[in-house]
Amino acid sequence: MTFNNRMRVALFVGLVSLLAASASAWFIVARLSALHESRVETMITRAMKTDRERVERYFDQVDRMLRLLADSRYTREAIMEFSVSFEELGDGAPRILRRLYVEENPYTPARRQALIAAAGDDSWYSELHLRYHPWFRATLDVIDVRDLFLVSEAGDVVYSVAKGELYGERLTQGANGATKLADVFREIIWNTNPEAIIVADFSGHRQGPGAESAYLGTPVFARGERVGGLVIQLNPAVLERLMVRGTRIGSDLSSFLVGDDHRIRAASRPSANDDARQVFANTAVVDDAVDGLTGVRHAVNRDGDPIYTAFGPLQWHDRRWAVVVELDVDAVRGPLDERIAQVVALICAISVLLGALGYLVAARDD
Repeated sequence: MTFNNRMRVALFVGLVSLLAASASAWFIVARLSALHESRVETMITRAMKTDRERVERYFDQVDRMLRLLADSRYTREAIMEFSVSFEELGDGAPRILRRLYVEENPYTPARRQALIAAAGDDSWYSELHLRYHPWFRATLDVIDVRDLFLVSEAGDVVYSVAKGELYGERLTQGANGATKLADVFREIIWNTNPEAIIVADFSGHRQGPGAESAYLGTPVFARGERVGGLVIQLNPAVLERLMVRGTRIGSDLSSFLVGDDHRIRAASRPSANDDARQVFANTAVVDDAVDGLTGVRHAVNRDGDPIYTAFGPLQWHDRRWAVVVELDVDAVRGPLDERIAQVVALICAISVLLGALGYLVAARDD
């Protein structure tokens, strides 16, 4: 066989076909990668916005209920009457109430609110508790919060649904003054806006009862005069439930609520939030979200694995949090890599076939 013009033409055609096939493969792979990136960015951005909307709706519900309660005649009467009956018990009021509704409560600590009135106690306070407690307890169940407090003008916690550690205590005395509930009470007293809602965030440097929770408080007025404060203690578990997904795609996503101090407020996966005060690894996206930015980036998680991350701001009264959604790159690269491998294999097969055909044509005798 001689290397004649026909062979040259056949080899040239084969080479051109190979180059064209390679260019086509490169274009298809680039296009698939771009479509994949766009799809992933759309998916995790939508997930982030959905998480944010869920949390915003919950906060709006709590805010509305707080204002309705504060404006309710029932609440005004309750806080005034509880305050007077508390004073009538004298200096031993905290000890008496804790004995009746905590120490001698027949229910477990998690179910103390089930006690409607202390057995054998005929005080005016227990009469009021029998009247008001079922209503406040039902309200607590509706908005799914941890506790509800009525605080007198003197700073006494004259009523609590859950009967926690600060029930019956004076918030202006001793260690009680260093609690978040006391912080909210002081803001209520100092604030001149009767419609104000005071927020104590989940995180912070406070210790003692309720340090891991967030609080919302507002003043209660009767006939133009402040008579005390209404405070709600939020439940962090509610936020985590709001962010958990049950869909197949959602199971690969991890969602976080992060404060401006970079500490996690809630997470969709328990393993990602073992410590409620854990510092979030990707502080840069938190800072951008707190600054009001929304976006999608490539990043790495705490373990150093590559991830896609979508972020955006969440405004909560005077606080701004970051909503962050993460997706492992490996979790979504599998299908794309398989498709790319199929395309490359097809291009290689075509190239080999064209080369073989070119050789056969060139090798034929005239």
